[in-house]
Amino acid sequence: MIAVTEDNYDALLASKLPVLLDIYADWCPPCRRIAPLIEQLAVELEGRALVAKLDSDAHPNLIAKLGINSLPTFLVFNEGAKVHRMVGVQSREKLLASLGATDLAG
Repeated sequence: MIAVTEDNYDALLASKLPVLLDIYADWCPPCRRIAPLIEQLAVELEGRALVAKLDSDAHPNLIAKLGINSLPTFLVFNEGAKVHRMVGVQSREKLLASLGATDLAG
């Protein structure tokens, strides 16, 4: 799993692989509840998609840049373009579908 910072954000978006970005805070109960699923997806999708986490408290400038108002928020990027946004706890199926890659899990 990739920890996103202001220093590596642009490089992350340059990835040829689809990117699932989990925007969270340690104090957020729904964020903590979905964290194990995000960690599992990071392992399962290795080499086929990137799964990254952005700590909203540690990087307020990125949070403002991305227009994040609620946690958790999930953004999906494809070749640097934001293609999907979801707010709140999501199912495994919805996260995979948002990557446009339900077949990635197979």
